[in-house]
Amino acid sequence: MNKLDELMKEVNKKFKDEIFVKGVKWEDTNDKIPFSSPRANYMTYGGIPLGRAVQFFGVNSGGKTTTSLDIVANAQKLFERMAIKNDEPEKEILFIDAENTLDELWATKLGVNLDKLRILRPQAQSAEDIFQIILDAVNTGELGLVVLDSVGVLLSNAAWEANMDERTYCGIAGPLTTFVGKITPLLHRYHTTLIYINQIRDVLNARIPMQSTPGGRALSHSLSLNIKFWKGSFIDELGAEMKSSSENPAGNLVMMSIEKTKVCRPDRRTGFYTLNYKDGIDKINDLVDLCMKEGIVEQSGAWFTVNNWTKLIETGEIEPAKVDGKNILKFQGRPKLVQYLKDNEHITNSISECVLKLLNKEN
Repeated sequence: MNKLDELMKEVNKKFKDEIFVKGVKWEDTNDKIPFSSPRANYMTYGGIPLGRAVQFFGVNSGGKTTTSLDIVANAQKLFERMAIKNDEPEKEILFIDAENTLDELWATKLGVNLDKLRILRPQAQSAEDIFQIILDAVNTGELGLVVLDSVGVLLSNAAWEANMDERTYCGIAGPLTTFVGKITPLLHRYHTTLIYINQIRDVLNARIPMQSTPGGRALSHSLSLNIKFWKGSFIDELGAEMKSSSENPAGNLVMMSIEKTKVCRPDRRTGFYTLNYKDGIDKINDLVDLCMKEGIVEQSGAWFTVNNWTKLIETGEIEPAKVDGKNILKFQGRPKLVQYLKDNEHITNSISECVLKLLNKEN
């Protein structure tokens, strides 16, 4: 054993953790919490990474909380599968409803199991109090996901103790800087994901109109993935775009822009997913769009043909549909294809699985 090996052994023994190692332990690229929308998964090469800090930010009604609840719903399913596969306790999820605006009915519509969700609703607690609760909760090793909704409404101890006519400085940037330094290694150690939901604010006294997010620079530097959200066009029941002045839209496009990523290639920077106000995220229409992009579905005039996607698992390639009428899925008009996928969940799940494999292969 050389001197460097001896030093490495002593350091790990002193700190009772494998902080000094040789080589890299490669993690499974499938270790992500997927979005329900294949479009969002396409942008992020599979979803939100485990063990990292992520931020969803944007203007009001942009889709930040809805997207985070979608991640919560899919994380619950993922953690259940992981627990069964590894024969270990199921990881839990903590949702900090700092705004006290969590819509239970909408969360249920998006697939969240509220009975299994840990919810913290602060009343008169400072940012420091909330950060300490998060640190203690993550340090139990029993959490797989934490959602903080939202950074913009937190107040520091100094702000809570000050009168309304007293000005406080630094805001929560100071406490958040300390929190970021403490939480980042814990997220990695316990394979826990932290999603910050943040707002956009106008910068006061700026010479030109400028906007920023609360929390300071330490937060942005700690992020592995930073996604901006805003409301796109309204849509009708068939998914067609409507005018902004439309009286009864059925939903809207949720626009997304990846502002920073350390977990996938940054070559799919902008995109959107489809949100239906009645049914939630329209993963079927988004799946069809993505299948057309990847060649699984081909359009010729009014006809839509579904190619042999199952070969993706075996060969990594897609075979054209047979023309003799056997094993072929062909539909006149997109609505018929969408309805078929809604009625045949096993086929939809199979196609979705193949698309996810394709995304992971391309990353």
